[in-house]
Amino acid sequence: MLAAQGAYLAAQGVQRASRRAYTGGMNIASLKSPFALRLGLLAASLSQPACSSDLPAQDPNLREAEHAPTPPAKAGDDGGQVSERTDARVASVGDAALLDAGQQPRAASGGGAPFDAAPPNSPAADAALVAPPAAQASDAAASSSAQGDAQLAADTDAAVDLIDEAFAALRFGQAEKRQSLIDRLDERVQQRPEDGYAVFYSGAFRFWKFVEGTKDVGDLVQNLSLPEQTLERFARADELMPDDFRVPGFYGMYQVIMGMLAGNAGMKSDGLQTLDRAIALYPAYGYFLRASATSGAAVDDPIFATALDDMESIFRECLIERSDGEVTYPYPLGPKLEARPHVCLNDSIIPHVWEGMLITFGDMAAKAGWEAERVRALYRSARTAPNYADWPFVSMLEARIEGAEERVRLLTDANPLNDPASWGVEGHLCTGCHQER
Repeated sequence: MLAAQGAYLAAQGVQRASRRAYTGGMNIASLKSPFALRLGLLAASLSQPACSSDLPAQDPNLREAEHAPTPPAKAGDDGGQVSERTDARVASVGDAALLDAGQQPRAASGGGAPFDAAPPNSPAADAALVAPPAAQASDAAASSSAQGDAQLAADTDAAVDLIDEAFAALRFGQAEKRQSLIDRLDERVQQRPEDGYAVFYSGAFRFWKFVEGTKDVGDLVQNLSLPEQTLERFARADELMPDDFRVPGFYGMYQVIMGMLAGNAGMKSDGLQTLDRAIALYPAYGYFLRASATSGAAVDDPIFATALDDMESIFRECLIERSDGEVTYPYPLGPKLEARPHVCLNDSIIPHVWEGMLITFGDMAAKAGWEAERVRALYRSARTAPNYADWPFVSMLEARIEGAEERVRLLTDANPLNDPASWGVEGHLCTGCHQER
């Protein structure tokens, strides 16, 4: 009963004025407000008794084995052909950024297992036909190992294919595929609970559903366990892959968002600590995720000022100089600087990260009460991206440029119910950077 009441009240928008803090400006009095529904989803899920995990049991020795050093390759092996192919497949879903950060990508199985046996049909395998019995036994073991490695490589390829498909749905805004992809990722997790990538992305695509997919009361009622499941998967992924910068980044962001929505100071504090780890691993990436989370705080909360500082830190990390003209940050054209992190510019699976960063920054500045022309200069900066005209949300940014004065006025007046929606809660927190068209 309490859960149903929580969902109903939030769906009706019966929220305290202090809820303005996280909305960053959103009229939550409307029954049709997706964010009001997400508040209902959260309220309902938090009023439920803790439920048992739907994740499979995990071998207690797994994490130690996963993070054991990879032994060096031995003479006579396959020269790294299998592992190179696997690393290339993993890189295709975003590990180019990991490589730019000076780190090596992990295999999608979660452990980066070595591929150090001779492949089938190699000279070593052919020699077994004429080798003495003892040598045949030794070579049979090597052949078995090679087959196991081939199976692991095939299994890895299948997992990465699934993640590729999931990213394609995000890239093309195919929200209708979201649940089936989550289901398939869950199947993968059930089969391979040590697959850190599958665990992480099963959480990440739930996050996409949570922040962009709650459109009506029916969605809310069917997904009461969604927030808890998302949090659980990010926590498990953090156990499996603590050194992959994406994992503590998303986990910490989600902890802070959930902590602020639920009024849970401990969860919020834990999330900020998790985000500190993400920033240490990859500053440009971590700063943006922390700013995306903390920008929802009240203007007089110290962490809101941190969000503005973090946005400026991103551009410093990206080696992009600030301007005092009509555009605050011009898109850097010309040859790519080797020292500039991959995540700073439009590329690959983040075809519009530049526009997403600048519209987010502009909304934060408007909420903070910056002068309208300074806010407008941030918005105009998004226009400098070379592929800006292809961004699916051009009209939304242009409306902000045109109405900067009104946005600042509404966000800083005494009435929280007339606030225009901020980018993060408007339903584009994921697609705003990732959707190509």
